[in-house]
Amino acid sequence: MPRFVCPEPLLLESGRTLPSFEIQYEVYGDFHPERTVLLCHALSGSAQAAGPAGWWDGMVGPGKALDTDELCVICSNTLGGCTGSTGPSSAHPDDQKPWALRFPVVTVGDMVNAQQRLADHLGVDRWKAVVGGCLGGAQALTWLQRYPERCGRVAAVGITAVTSPHSLAFYEVLRQSLRLDPAYGDGDYYSEGIPTAGMGLNARIGMLFWMTPEVMMARYGRDLLAEDYSYTLGAEFSIEEGMAALGAGAGAKFDPNTMIYLSRAMDYYDLARGYPDLQSAMGKSDLPVHLVSYKSDWRYPPGKVEELREALPSARHSVLDSAFGHGAWLFDTATLATTLAPFFRS
Repeated sequence: MPRFVCPEPLLLESGRTLPSFEIQYEVYGDFHPERTVLLCHALSGSAQAAGPAGWWDGMVGPGKALDTDELCVICSNTLGGCTGSTGPSSAHPDDQKPWALRFPVVTVGDMVNAQQRLADHLGVDRWKAVVGGCLGGAQALTWLQRYPERCGRVAAVGITAVTSPHSLAFYEVLRQSLRLDPAYGDGDYYSEGIPTAGMGLNARIGMLFWMTPEVMMARYGRDLLAEDYSYTLGAEFSIEEGMAALGAGAGAKFDPNTMIYLSRAMDYYDLARGYPDLQSAMGKSDLPVHLVSYKSDWRYPPGKVEELREALPSARHSVLDSAFGHGAWLFDTATLATTLAPFFRS
C-alpha cells in the first residue's frame, strides 16, 4: 500500500505536537484528483476497504455504489491506527521503541487535519465526496464542518452529532476490558506479545452492541453443542462457541492501544462544541449531505440523526431496516448500496 510521510509537525487539539507522521492509504480505481472520493473507516477498520478481506467490499468496486469504473476511492488508515499510519504501535522518534501510552491523545479533528495533509500531497483540492460510517462518519462530518470548500458532498452512516453518554460508557467498558488483562501491563506489551485475553473479551463485548437479539436468535438460538445439557461450567450453547471463535482471532488483527486511542477520540467527538448550538456549528454549508441511520441502531438512533439533519440546510436522511443494528452498515450493505449509489453518481 502507498504511504504518505509528512515531515512537518502536526499540532493536535490537546496542544501537543506530533513532530512528523505517516498515513497509509489504498487507491481503488484510476487516480484522478477531480473524481476522487475519500473513504474513512471505523474503529477497527484499515485502508483495506475492498477485495476479499476488505471491510466494505459490498460498497467499493466496479459497478458498486462507489463505482471504481467511474470514481477513484482513496481509503486512508486514520491517525492513531495500527495498520501503517502513525499510532501507539509506531516507533517513537527518540528511541525507536513503540510509542505505547506515550502517544498523544488524538481527536477526530486531528485525524481530519492529517487527512487534509494527505489531500495536499495527492493534489486533491476538493474531494468529489467524503464518506464513512461510525468513526468514519464522524470524520466525514468533521470534513464538512471544517473544510467545506474541499468537499463536493458528504455521506455519513450510523453516526450522530455527538457521542452519547451511553456510548461513552460502552467505550470505557471496551478500554477496561483491555487494561484489566494482566498481560496489558502499562501498555508497553509489544516485546511480550498482544494481550489476547483482553482483546478476546473486547470482541465479545462488541458483539453484544452490533448484533441485535433478532440476529442472535436467527444465527444461534438456544442451540446446544451436545444432545443435552451437561450441567457443567463449560460451554453449553452454540452462541458461547461463536463468541469464543470471535474472540480467539481478535488479538491477531488489531492493536489494543489503538482501540484505546480511537475509542477515546470518539469520546471527544462533539460537532457543536465551541458553538452556541448545532445549527450554528453546521448550518454554514449548503453542500449535498446524505445521512443514513437504521431503525434497529439504538447506539445512533434515527431520532438523533434527524436532529443533525435539521441543522444541515441541504441534508437528506434515509432510515433503513436491518436486523444488524449498528453493525448493519458493515454487514448488510445491499440496501445501503442501493440507497447511496445515486448520491455518489449525481
